Amino acid sequence: MQGRQPPTVGALSVDSRVGTELLGYRLEAVVGRGGMSVVYRAHDSRLRRDVALKVLAPELAADEAFRERFLVESQLAASLDHPNVVPIYEAGEAGDELYIAMRYVEGQDLKQLLREGPLAPERAVRLCAQVAEALDFAHGRGLVHRDVKPSNVLLDSKEHVYLADFGLTKRIEEGRTVEPGLFGTIDYVAPEQIRGDEIDGRADVYALGCLLYECLAGEPPFRRGSDASTLFAHLEDTPPTLPKLEEVLPRALAKEPADRYQTSVELVDAARGALGVAEARRTLWPLAVAVVGLAVTAAALLAFFMTRGGSPSAPTAAGRLLRIDPGADRVTSSIAVGDGPEAVGTGSGRVWVASYRDGTLWRIDSRSGAVTRIPSLGRPYALTIHDGKTYVAALGPGQFAGNVAQFDAVTGGHTGGLNVFACSLTGGRYGVWVAGCPNVQELRVDGSDVQVGATVGIPFAEPLNAGTFREALTSMAQGEGAIWVVGDAADQRLWRIDPRRHRITATIRLGFPPAAVATGAGGVWITDELGDRLVRIDPATNRIVATIPVGRGASGVTVGLGSVWVANAIDHTLTRVDPRTNTVIATIPVAASPQAVAIGEGSVWAVGDAR
Repeated sequence: MQGRQPPTVGALSVDSRVGTELLGYRLEAVVGRGGMSVVYRAHDSRLRRDVALKVLAPELAADEAFRERFLVESQLAASLDHPNVVPIYEAGEAGDELYIAMRYVEGQDLKQLLREGPLAPERAVRLCAQVAEALDFAHGRGLVHRDVKPSNVLLDSKEHVYLADFGLTKRIEEGRTVEPGLFGTIDYVAPEQIRGDEIDGRADVYALGCLLYECLAGEPPFRRGSDASTLFAHLEDTPPTLPKLEEVLPRALAKEPADRYQTSVELVDAARGALGVAEARRTLWPLAVAVVGLAVTAAALLAFFMTRGGSPSAPTAAGRLLRIDPGADRVTSSIAVGDGPEAVGTGSGRVWVASYRDGTLWRIDSRSGAVTRIPSLGRPYALTIHDGKTYVAALGPGQFAGNVAQFDAVTGGHTGGLNVFACSLTGGRYGVWVAGCPNVQELRVDGSDVQVGATVGIPFAEPLNAGTFREALTSMAQGEGAIWVVGDAADQRLWRIDPRRHRITATIRLGFPPAAVATGAGGVWITDELGDRLVRIDPATNRIVATIPVGRGASGVTVGLGSVWVANAIDHTLTRVDPRTNTVIATIPVAASPQAVAIGEGSVWAVGDAR
């Protein structure tokens, strides 16, 4: 239960610690206080970035059960790779204290915003929808937040939501546990938490219902004159309601989990419909749900494909292909390319774009600007262009079928392909290669005849069970004498493959969930989406030699025109890096959330949803 008094953490008072060092973090200001913790804005001298450093009081750290749980759960929470979850960089011990280092979000929290009064329905639903996406993602990974409240909902200057405090979570499959105190804050705590029953993600659905009510009404639904009466109201009182939400709120705030909405998104969708608020396009985050059962390989592929979104829909102008002039470092054109563009490639004077959400494939003449929609044979999400042919990985046709289709890069005609699951693919000097789980395969291409050739097995990092399997090999590239493949949040490694001998020659542990990999300019370049940085690997030593801060949500990366280019999905920018000095030389704003980037025809091309 949340305390009422300002904390004293450690041997020094909260404020007197400002200006001191804690394990490489310089404490610069107090930005949050609670009964059992304090949050500092701190500077990480090792990576030269500001972080939010939450320090828990020694009273908690003294409990061995809590200490063990805290360290384990914080490590698990750090694997939540989602745009609406505050990334956790590190969790550990500092003497008698426990701490969590996480992204510092410049802006305000929802609690501060609500001091100005209730929100308009559209704004309330928009913010709660982002919280819902984060919660359902965590629930799919087996985590329950247990402390959803306005002060844990952080908003940047553009009201992009980050849900914080996933370091104090609970794993669903553990059932009841004895813990030091009631987790949660009394205004938002679910009845089953108060009773000490087993909990699952529906406890967070209840808290989200309280949050939605407060956004619209200005105060929590069960607030009473004392803590005891508030807890009693959660257990016994009829849930209050609001106009148009007479059916939504009673279900969201039902006393029994089985009577509630079963997912957070289901709750928000019901509120949106009842209030007549237009539906916003959801952010699709690959690899969102860990699927248990079946063969491990099939489960991993199923998780990869199932979590990319709903059914195909009519094409929209939501996605954009942006052309950037590298001489002026600015966007010179913007072309509509369907909804949810995830991949872009160039070759033979053409630019190809794969838009997954609406299942569209696009070919653009880079000289004339002519745009052609190509039948995609499914829902495309990755592509590469090699030797006059475009190879596109798609889901379908059929619910779980996958294929790699071959097209003529100039005319767009379908010329061949094969049925194979591919999470990523690459074309270049060493031919066309695809990556799935758990293998990397070379494709043998003879005109329109495409077959699977040599296979390189990628071993898993640890013995497999329901929570520890690789979801996908998320990105691959070729160059610097090798094929390079990266894993994901569940398997944070880079593999170097000899394309001639068809075997792994190096396995490099990264220490962060990789988003994309590219080669060139004497380096192997990997984006760290959570750390907002570009990491350089020296192919001569297979070691990390530089970490370069870029924009928020660093995703796609490519090398060319004398620079390394990074697409920053959250910042809506491209970062240009000089590979000779490993420094940022330009930050280019774009009117989109760029996911992927490519070089061709003397230009830089980026794709993403319009903003």
